[in-house]
Amino acid sequence: MAALAAAACWMMQVWLPPGWALAGALLLGTLFNGTSYWINSYWGGAVAAVGGCLILGAVGCLLDGEDSQTWLALIFAAGLIIVANTRPWEGAMTAAPLVAAFLYWVFRSKNRTFGWRVRRVLFPWLLVLATAAGAMSYYCWRVTGNMLQLPYLLNRNTYAIAPVFIWEKERPKPAYRHPVMERFYTEWETGYQESKQLISLSNYPRIMMRRALTYPDFHFPAICSLLLVIAVGGQKHRVLLLAMLITFLTGIGLQRYIATHYCAPMMGAVIMIPMIVLAEIAKPRPSGGPAGMLIANTVMALLFLLLAGRNLRGLDYPSLFAADRRSIESQLASSGDDHLVVVRYGPDHDVHKEWVYNGAEIDSAKVVWAREMDNAHNKQLFQYFHNRQVWLLEPDSFIPKLTGLR
Repeated sequence: MAALAAAACWMMQVWLPPGWALAGALLLGTLFNGTSYWINSYWGGAVAAVGGCLILGAVGCLLDGEDSQTWLALIFAAGLIIVANTRPWEGAMTAAPLVAAFLYWVFRSKNRTFGWRVRRVLFPWLLVLATAAGAMSYYCWRVTGNMLQLPYLLNRNTYAIAPVFIWEKERPKPAYRHPVMERFYTEWETGYQESKQLISLSNYPRIMMRRALTYPDFHFPAICSLLLVIAVGGQKHRVLLLAMLITFLTGIGLQRYIATHYCAPMMGAVIMIPMIVLAEIAKPRPSGGPAGMLIANTVMALLFLLLAGRNLRGLDYPSLFAADRRSIESQLASSGDDHLVVVRYGPDHDVHKEWVYNGAEIDSAKVVWAREMDNAHNKQLFQYFHNRQVWLLEPDSFIPKLTGLR
């Protein structure tokens, strides 16, 4: 989170006076602090937001004609690599106008000679991106067997039936080994945010309008795009911000569902836009008087109080079951023996409370977690982990019940 606040402050100083840049970074840190699921869950968000801040800050500095252009190209490349590995689709929608502006600067700028810009800016940028692409391809090959297939896509192709984009069709239902996974992929995911109704393109305008009015994840980017229109006139490079918002909103509008962390690559810019408007309001006017500054400071104070009040309510996603899981795992691991925990879910188990996950090196783990299956598959599981003590866990009891089986 500290890295995100620092990257956001650096990025915002390209577009704002230093004081307003610092205020925007602090606002972002208050919005997604230690109580946020951006920090405390697998979904995350902060890392992708760091990448978004780096690409916007680097391109803004280049357009301003700063001297450290090789370093800025490397920072731009690093930001692109981060968003490509965290939120590829939304990152691409965020980065597209910035890449276009960067290439326009390389080929049309009057800053230095064209050859100098190619040697000192374009070539280092392409070299870093090519190296990262090679590393990502190697990673995909080792994990999925296909250098062009991301692990996430392999997971979707194996288990999911719900399409991601509005032009895709629902996939055939695969054979699931575990009822909890079947319920997640065939019941919960297919109905999330009315995504199933988007199979018909005729429903698209109605569903998008309903989302815009109902789901907070749509509100802030859309409102900020309107605010930016107010502040665009005569201001440096702010048309680029508007282009980013348009491509980003178009991109997430093509998805069947979204969540707040989907917006992470754009979040630094989204937070910065109200700062731009407030900075405009706070500027001294020929007529004089402190009214503009008073209004801007009052709005900032209200924003901080609003976010602070939200944070006092605690974690966005309370996970008491995760504390129970950690307690059981720590207790077993401290015994000195190796253990296998077989989890038996009840018929009404919450699909979002998943107890079964393991590290990359499963065979060397002190505690291995597995879902209960039928007798034949359970027997194969016990034979594979024949040297481990086996436990049955029933997490949906009033108090999670752990029973020794072997």
